[in-house]
Amino acid sequence: MRLLLILLMISAGFCIAIQGPINFRLRLAVESPLLSSAISFLSGGLILTCLTAAFGGGTGFKGMQTAPTWAFLGGLLGIGYVLGNILSIPRLGAVTTICSAILGQMVAQVSQFLTENEIAKDLLF
Repeated sequence: MRLLLILLMISAGFCIAIQGPINFRLRLAVESPLLSSAISFLSGGLILTCLTAAFGGGTGFKGMQTAPTWAFLGGLLGIGYVLGNILSIPRLGAVTTICSAILGQMVAQVSQFLTENEIAKDLLF
C-alpha cells in the first residue's frame, strides 16, 4: 500500500508539472488568465462531482456543518496556485515557476514545523 501511495504522489507531481503549461495554452486560446483558471476549476469540479456520485461522498453536506470556516479555503488557495502558474509561466518559464512553488511549499512546512514543534520553540524562542 505504501508503494502504491508513493506512485500516486509521483503521478500527482507529474500532473502538477504539466498542469501549468496546459493552463497557459488554454489562456492563449481564451485570451484571459481568469477565464482559463475558471475553466480549469470547472472541469476539475465536474470530474470530482462525477467521482463523488459514483463512489460516495462520506458524510456529504451534513459533514460540512462541522468543519471550521478556514477548512473551506482550499479552493481559494488553489485559485492562487493555478492563476499564479498561468501568469508566471510565460515570463519565468515552467521550470522556474514550478521550482518557485516548491520553494514556497518548503518555506511553509519549515514555518509550520517551527511554530508547532516544542523542540524548535525551545531552540528559537
